[in-house]
Amino acid sequence: MTDIVVPNVGRFEIIEDCEKDYPGVDVEFIPTGAEAIGHTWPREAIGHTWPRIVFERPVDGKLRLLVWADSSMEGYSHKFEWDI
Repeated sequence: MTDIVVPNVGRFEIIEDCEKDYPGVDVEFIPTGAEAIGHTWPREAIGHTWPRIVFERPVDGKLRLLVWADSSMEGYSHKFEWDI
């Protein structure tokens, strides 16, 4: 995991997804002060995910970007695919 910190804004947690059939990168944004409102691992502790994207290329599919932009939904809210 790699963290990129943006002072006074938050941090991006970047995780390489090593799942054999879905290689890619998972990026989650965690705002500054999130720990003070209960952001702890696992995500279930806060009841939702922070804004998040997964960029992956399934071995049998298209390159895709999955976006979690709605904290009321458990799954992704947007999906983009490319034929490359």
